[in-house]
Amino acid sequence: MEPLDEIPRGDGEQTPERSVLAHWSVDEFLAHAAETSGGFLIPGFIRPMERALWVSSEGVGKSVWQVQMAVGAALGLHPFTGEAMEPVRTLLIDAENPNDELSDTITMVCQALGKPTSDWLWVVNEPEGLEVTVQTSLDDLVAEYVPQLIVAGPLYKLHGGAESDERDTRDLLTALDRIRAISGAAMSLEAHAPHAQLQAKVARRPAGSRLMIRWPEMGYYLRPIDDTNIILNIDPFRPARGRKHRTAIPAAIRHGELMPWEPCEKGREPKRVAASEGDNAQILRDIFETLGYGVWHTFGNLLTATVAYTDDGGMWGKQTLVNALGAIGAIQQDDKKGNPWKYSPTT
Repeated sequence: MEPLDEIPRGDGEQTPERSVLAHWSVDEFLAHAAETSGGFLIPGFIRPMERALWVSSEGVGKSVWQVQMAVGAALGLHPFTGEAMEPVRTLLIDAENPNDELSDTITMVCQALGKPTSDWLWVVNEPEGLEVTVQTSLDDLVAEYVPQLIVAGPLYKLHGGAESDERDTRDLLTALDRIRAISGAAMSLEAHAPHAQLQAKVARRPAGSRLMIRWPEMGYYLRPIDDTNIILNIDPFRPARGRKHRTAIPAAIRHGELMPWEPCEKGREPKRVAASEGDNAQILRDIFETLGYGVWHTFGNLLTATVAYTDDGGMWGKQTLVNALGAIGAIQQDDKKGNPWKYSPTT
């Protein structure tokens, strides 16, 4: 059988001129891949052009985790372990935190790591948000500085579109890929979890379009084991490709003695004891007293759900909800409209 490049082509009609698609023999391809592979930027974690997405609810500490990532990489200290590594040219983009808060966090991390600030780290701070879906001066900055690692977020403040709109999300991700390709940088990005059901299993992913789940090479949910936020379990919602080589990604992180966040073993969550009907009724009564009875109008008819998630990640069955709501008079039977239960605003 003749090699492909020696097979004669027919004398058919001329086709319009088009760009040549790059192609290799398999040996050439493997040699090319070996030559261009840059290895890990941060050992055991991320390679050039890879994307990592960190997700959690607000106030858990992911912004500090991101700053620790950026500062550690730029100082030549592994951000997870503190061990020496090759310094990485890093661009930190904070589109949420005020200047003073970001400055304090960077200073705290530098002091914890025992080194002064580094010329390897550049900072963009835009607390009002930064529109990246159109080509801007950020493209020029990336082209000039050529960062190896871009640490940025939160994602919802990097574009002016709606989080839940798939087209807006696609535009954002396309823009981030455009910026990434300018310098061949890896990206460590921050996103919020959905506002509702923050601790429920269904919410352990980025808010908005499901494109966010499929897009990165790896995605992790930082899950507090209790209300103290001292220990965060790291749960993958998008397991890393080539997981056996990602040896540095910890199972959990905790408030550290040397670094703000340090690796630790996965924390155990407190056992959840099934609440009695009276306990559930008291929880609902507290919600009503805090938010007002009209909150149920905002959420829609809660009882149409098969289950509802509680704040601690547990679940109430429909009948348990009915019993608890009925116990405080928040709902009453309504046979006239053919609906067994209705909202009772006079309670």
